[in-house]
Amino acid sequence: MLVANVDLGPTILDIAGFNVNKTQMDGVSFLSAMECFPDCVCEDSYNNTYACVRTVAPFANLQYCEFDDNEVFVEVYNVTADPYQLTNIAKTIDQEVLEKMNHRLMVLQSCSGPSCWTPGVYDARYKFDPQLLFPAHSWRPGRLKQAK
Repeated sequence: MLVANVDLGPTILDIAGFNVNKTQMDGVSFLSAMECFPDCVCEDSYNNTYACVRTVAPFANLQYCEFDDNEVFVEVYNVTADPYQLTNIAKTIDQEVLEKMNHRLMVLQSCSGPSCWTPGVYDARYKFDPQLLFPAHSWRPGRLKQAK
């Protein structure tokens, strides 16, 4: 459906419950195009609360997200190889890497103030120790490495 600014008035009247057919406006209501049908509603998602941490390592630019709901749902994306985040690699990524990213997220969620700027040394049992990538620093050249 093609929509133009002339359609805004009739659409607003339609939302308000006014009979648009009784007006002599040039536009038409596009309310029907905005309505959602039951078959397009996500049935198993109760909220969209989640937390993410982004990590840069020599082999990947990773984003790790945990959803805060009754189910344990984790998403991990290699943003270098999959910039549109279409393939969730949480079930195929090394368990040690997954645990490390979970630990980083927990540290960042529990800190406050200046302690969040440098989260400090992480658990020494992990060999995987990529640098944290904070959004304010993402513009620096050389911070993002190509996936191999």
